Amino acid sequence: MFSADELHKNICIKGAPQSSQTLALLQYHLNNDENLIYVVNSNDEINRCYSSIKFINKTVKVVKLSEWDCPFYDNFGPSRSIKASRINNIIKLKKYIKNNYKFILITTINCLLQRFQDFDIYKERKVEIGENIIYSDLIDYIEKIGYEKVDNVIEVGTFANRGGIVDLFSPNYNYPIRLDFFGDSIDSIRYFDFQNQKTIKSAKTINIFPFSEIYFFEDNINNFRRSYIHNFKRKGKDYIYESVTSGLRLNGLEQYLPLFFEKLDTITSAIPNSRIAISETATFEADLAMKSIEEVYAYKSTLNEGDDFIKDMMKPLNPNELYVSTDELNEILKNKILVLSTSQNPNINNIESYVFFDASIDSIDDSDLVGNVGIEKKQKNIVSIIRYVF
Repeated sequence: MFSADELHKNICIKGAPQSSQTLALLQYHLNNDENLIYVVNSNDEINRCYSSIKFINKTVKVVKLSEWDCPFYDNFGPSRSIKASRINNIIKLKKYIKNNYKFILITTINCLLQRFQDFDIYKERKVEIGENIIYSDLIDYIEKIGYEKVDNVIEVGTFANRGGIVDLFSPNYNYPIRLDFFGDSIDSIRYFDFQNQKTIKSAKTINIFPFSEIYFFEDNINNFRRSYIHNFKRKGKDYIYESVTSGLRLNGLEQYLPLFFEKLDTITSAIPNSRIAISETATFEADLAMKSIEEVYAYKSTLNEGDDFIKDMMKPLNPNELYVSTDELNEILKNKILVLSTSQNPNINNIESYVFFDASIDSIDDSDLVGNVGIEKKQKNIVSIIRYVF
């Protein structure tokens, strides 16, 4: 356990092997009363770190906030799997914060640079048998929270309706759901197999999660109208403006996230009592990402809008609308930082503001094998955990 004085400083754990840094992070988390924002390099690394932590201790609360798996200012936007993962984990994060749970958030450099909307707007909609719901209102609602209308529900984030039946695939479930209406009342709720349409099991209640981070409710569309006109000069008919204001959800719309909400903030501001855990090279990697954002913005800003191929493409939004500035990033990485370094002599900016501790590796204790009944013997043979010399 760190002293109260040390917890108000930046901390560097040096000599931690790359393969054991997640374990070093876990040990710090278990011994200190702070939420951790662990910044890694990719979505794949998020998943590896999550698996490692849960393998050691299943009771630790962990949130995976993946970055959009598309280039900056991309006209296609993130994949369905990433959109589903982000929504699921944003709602989980919101619950952890609301209930004052201690947790580890694993995310990437790109997410650290991105601005976020208020997480409180993302709510699950409970539906239960016997509930009175106007059929058309439910259809309108699920369209506004990001679901795409299709003929047959196969992919997450889609819905279909015919007669008195609504099929939808909410990101928080492994199977699509069929709601059978009798008038304006829910008569039955069933999970079904989209391949053969057979019922898997019935349910009395389900929770519908949003599918998009951008809502199309009236307030959101009004915000978009004002912000779009403020940021871009409209020359005659504007395909993007006309499409969105008429309710058409375009691919790549995520880059316009700031236009739909009155205020966005950094991920660090949204998480109370938090410390950012980074590698020794994180600042360098963040600088590279920011340069890439600026280069793509500069290039797309010079494209000729009179070109038939270009005119309907997403216009690039000023980087400072969606991403933090260099000054903001420096401020984020200035205080309450935990650096995990493989070196005994770390190369860190503002090194005088850090307190340093060595890392050593010992065999794992029985007390660390929490929630893994049946595999303790196997774990003892293949897992080692970081112990610190304070």
